[in-house]
Amino acid sequence: MIKHNIYKDSCDFQKSNLQSHVSLELQLNGKSFTEKDLMLLSSALEKCTNLTNLFLNLGQNNLGNEGAAQIGTILEKCLNLETLFLNLDLNEISKKGIQSLSFSLTKFIHLRVLTLNLDSNYIKQDGAIILGQNLGKCQKLEILILWSSKNELHSGGASGLLSGLSESKTLKNLTFWFNQNMINEQGANQMGSYLAKLKTLETLKLDLEQNQIKNGGIVQFTTKLAENQNLQALTLYLRENTIDGYGLISIIYILTQMQSLSSLTIHLNQSQIGNEGAYYLVSFLKNFLNLKSLYLFLRDCLIDDISKFTSVLSELKNLEILELDLHDNQIGSQGALNLGVALSNSQKLKVLNLNLQQQPILLILNQTNNNKIKTKQQNQIF
Repeated sequence: MIKHNIYKDSCDFQKSNLQSHVSLELQLNGKSFTEKDLMLLSSALEKCTNLTNLFLNLGQNNLGNEGAAQIGTILEKCLNLETLFLNLDLNEISKKGIQSLSFSLTKFIHLRVLTLNLDSNYIKQDGAIILGQNLGKCQKLEILILWSSKNELHSGGASGLLSGLSESKTLKNLTFWFNQNMINEQGANQMGSYLAKLKTLETLKLDLEQNQIKNGGIVQFTTKLAENQNLQALTLYLRENTIDGYGLISIIYILTQMQSLSSLTIHLNQSQIGNEGAYYLVSFLKNFLNLKSLYLFLRDCLIDDISKFTSVLSELKNLEILELDLHDNQIGSQGALNLGVALSNSQKLKVLNLNLQQQPILLILNQTNNNKIKTKQQNQIF
C-alpha cells in the first residue's frame, strides 16, 4: 500500500525524506506565504522525484496573480503527477494568474485526476475561457472537479469554460460548482450544448444554485444534455433559481430520453414545485428503465399532500437505493405512514435514507419490516 504523508507545516515537510514521497498532502492554507516561502516550497517539491499524488492546500494566502504563476512554476517540478488536488480559494487571482497557472497544467502528460478549487477569486469570463482552453489540452485527464463559485463568470464564462473542454476524448467524470455566478438562460443553453459533445462522459455533477436560470433556460439545458446517451450518473443542484413545478416536470420528461442513466440526483430545496410538481416528477421517473439509484432533495417545496407522490414512487420497481428529503414540508404523520407502507413493499430496494420530521420517521421505521431495507434515522442528514 502506498503511504500517504501529511504535513501542516512547510518547514517540517522540507526536512522530511523528500525522495520517499509518493502520495503527499500539504495543508498550508492561511499561512500568508511570502515569495521566499514559495521558493523554498519549490525547491523541496523538485526533490520529490517519485511523487505521483499531490494534495496542495494553499487557500486564503493572498497569493494574487504573481503567486498563482509561481504555483504553476512550482508544480512543473512534479511532471510525473497522476493526481493533483490544488486549493487556491480566496487568493485574489484574476485572469492573468489563471492563465499562467493553467498553462503550467498543460505540461502534465500523466495527469488523470485534477481537483481545482478557485472559489471566491476574480476569474470572471475571460479567465474562465482561458482556463477551459488549457484544461482541454490535458490529454490524459479523466476526472475533473472544479470549484468556481462566486467568480463573476456570468453566462459567457461558464459556457466558455465548457467549450474548451468539449473536444476532450478522455474525460469520464466531471464535477462543476458554478453557484452564484449570474448564469442566465442563454448560458444554461450553451452549457448543455457543450456537455452533449463529451461522448466519453459517464458521470456529471453540476451545481447551478443561486443563479438566474428560469424554466426556459433549464429546459434548453436539459434538452441539449439529453443528446449525450452515454451518461450513467447525473447530479443537478438547482436551488434558488426561478424554476417551478412546470420547469421540474419538463426536466424529468426530457431526461427520460437518457436511458443510459442508472443514478439520478436532483437538489431542488426551497423551490415552489408544490404537490402536483412532486407527483409529476415521480410519474415521469417510471420511464427510466435502468434507474437503480435515486436521490431527491425536496426540502421546503410547498408540499403538503404526498398521496399521489407516494403511490407512483412505490411503482419504481428497479430502484435499489432511494434517498428522499422532504423536510420542512407539511406532509403530516399520516402521509409519512403511507410513505412507509408503500416503500416497505419495494422488492429490490436495499438502502432507504429518509429525512423527515422526527415523528413521521419513527412511524416509517415501525411500518417498514422489509429486512433488506436499511433506514437511516436522522433529523438532519443533509
